Amino acid sequence: MEPYYTRAERMYHVHGEHGDLGIQIDEKNPNCSQCIRCGACDGFPCLVRAKADAQVLAVDPALEFPSVTLLTNAFAERLETIPSGRAVSKVIVRRNGGREEYSAGVVAVSAPARWRLRRGSRSI
Repeated sequence: MEPYYTRAERMYHVHGEHGDLGIQIDEKNPNCSQCIRCGACDGFPCLVRAKADAQVLAVDPALEFPSVTLLTNAFAERLETIPSGRAVSKVIVRRNGGREEYSAGVVAVSAPARWRLRRGSRSI
């Protein structure tokens, strides 16, 4: 997994010790830096798009491609696979009270960090 962590650190402009913020700042040339040092970085959206977060560095650039679709407020109920189980053939989604089906060459499913699986009435 190490190559992926290194790549993610580079992509999100983070390094060093726990607690560092990923921001797009040029300490050597602050007049040209994307970050304006507003002091409201942690826990707030960045109004100048200098925060090195998933929205700015991954989601927004991906949405520039016409073949990419982002579904919000959607629950991926089931991922159907090809017979070998090595690839997803269909995504079954519950959204806005209805059932939708999607298929694509690449499927990414994401959830908030606090998302928990439930089995019966017990959290796992």
